[in-house]
Amino acid sequence: MFGDVAYGLFKAVGRVLIEVVVKLLIIGPGYLIARFVTRGDVDPDGAHCLVCGLLFWGAVVVTSYLFLGFSDIGERPGDF
Repeated sequence: MFGDVAYGLFKAVGRVLIEVVVKLLIIGPGYLIARFVTRGDVDPDGAHCLVCGLLFWGAVVVTSYLFLGFSDIGERPGDF
């Protein structure tokens, strides 16, 4: 009984979290980029927006990694 309720609750919460992550954080920027690049009508639920969003976040991660690698952030004073 309790296991069924907990399973349903975790399933609902997980579904909401996946929706938020995929829709807002990946497809949202992808839609904005695709709309800017194509200057036309873009399907917000299409694969084009998903790919653009994933490329955007990949570029953010790579740029952040390169920035932190070439900067002095995170190094202790006196380390050479």
